[in-house]
Amino acid sequence: MKIIFTVLFLVNVSTIFPQVNIESLRKELGHQGFSGSLDLGISIRTGSVNVQEISAKTHINFSQPKFYLLLIGEGNLGWQGGKRFSNSGLAHLRFVHRLRTDVQPEIFVQTNYNSQRKLLERYLAGVGIRINAINTESQLFSIGLSGMYEFEKLKELNFYEENITYSNWRWSSYINYGLNISEGVKLSNISYYQPMFDDFSDFRLLNNTQFSFKFIEPLRFNFTFSLLYDDDPPSGVPVLDTRTRFGFGLSF
Repeated sequence: MKIIFTVLFLVNVSTIFPQVNIESLRKELGHQGFSGSLDLGISIRTGSVNVQEISAKTHINFSQPKFYLLLIGEGNLGWQGGKRFSNSGLAHLRFVHRLRTDVQPEIFVQTNYNSQRKLLERYLAGVGIRINAINTESQLFSIGLSGMYEFEKLKELNFYEENITYSNWRWSSYINYGLNISEGVKLSNISYYQPMFDDFSDFRLLNNTQFSFKFIEPLRFNFTFSLLYDDDPPSGVPVLDTRTRFGFGLSF
């Protein structure tokens, strides 16, 4: 098993997004067996604000010639002025059938919560298909389309003083591109679009861009920028969230 441990410094994190970036964790090009990663993040900001944040992310991937399983867990805690202002977590499980090298049906389930976005509970399940247009040692270009059912409970009260709940059907489509620029230097970009089945004006957008390079074997420097746009968030929650992260990775 190959395990990757990463400790992140100089981190500026707004929140853990309700969508998870599955594409950055997939194993391509015939990898078989177990693999995994563990990321730990610490952020301290002082001056006009006094903010401390701790984040953790782990994934386990089991790959075989005809299928693979992907299990992901994330968590985040944040304090501002000595008081906790954010608390979020996520678990995601996905099964992918390698029908062909370029066509891969998949099913997935997920649960998550995020206090900063007033999300008390969220459960979803979906099924879809992924198409690899390019899958070589130097480049990867793929697109995917799936349908998913989601249930959400928000930290907002209705007329009866009960937490508001929503049950929705959504499309989830993505475009993924990865490039090995040179030995040890990689660039990847993934964009998700998730509209309602019956109302395309109600949608979410997620974009993740990552640049990484090895500077001292086996150390790697990572730069990641993530963006989340929710067209219809809970009241008081911004429609746009961004995250910028700088870090170092150690793999063995």
